[in-house]
Amino acid sequence: MTTAAPSADAHERALRDESARAAAQEQHTIDSAAWNVFANHQPYYHVLSDPQMLNPGQSARDVFWATGTRDVKALMDFAELSPTGGTGVDFGCGLGRLTRGLIPFTECQVGLDISPVMIAKARELSSFPSMDFLPISPEGWPLDSASASLVISLLVFSHLSTVELMEQSLRELARVLRPGGFAVFGIQTMTSRGAIVTWFQQVARHGRTDRAPNAEQIRRKLVALHRGTTGVL
Repeated sequence: MTTAAPSADAHERALRDESARAAAQEQHTIDSAAWNVFANHQPYYHVLSDPQMLNPGQSARDVFWATGTRDVKALMDFAELSPTGGTGVDFGCGLGRLTRGLIPFTECQVGLDISPVMIAKARELSSFPSMDFLPISPEGWPLDSASASLVISLLVFSHLSTVELMEQSLRELARVLRPGGFAVFGIQTMTSRGAIVTWFQQVARHGRTDRAPNAEQIRRKLVALHRGTTGVL
């Protein structure tokens, strides 16, 4: 019995896949290093760009945390969602500003961030037993599939450095949501990539096809916007 040698096409695909993995690893290293710098220098300001967050005193830090509660409530009100219970995930958590805001809506809260330094600082600042903070790896989110009832994110997608990272984040978001779970996120409108928001209308609902585009539509729209093309899906 003989084994057929891999075809030239299969070899080329393997090379492309390996090249894509290497590029993703390199981009992850660059992005992680950049946000580590922000985490070490004025982290409150880089999470919430308000002048009073530069070297904030206790009163300014109190405002910082209060804005997280306010912003999560605004996202939930916009999506017309009640408390979901289960696990809530804050994608791009930074210091955990929005992660704390998930407490009234979920039983457990998980903050995810590409910066290990941000994650370490978020853990130091948190005293909530229901809360955990985990770093994102190049391979994806460190969460089990169908483990979250709610995923939120605010002003994070517009900071992702490549379309491929946007696509991976959307795939991971869909993977970790349980059936009937929800994803609610807002994106900044005052950047070139912020044009995404006009189409997203600040909310995507997992499992609600009458109110949100499917994953393939989202992927194609992100690619079109990144390439400077337009169109209605």
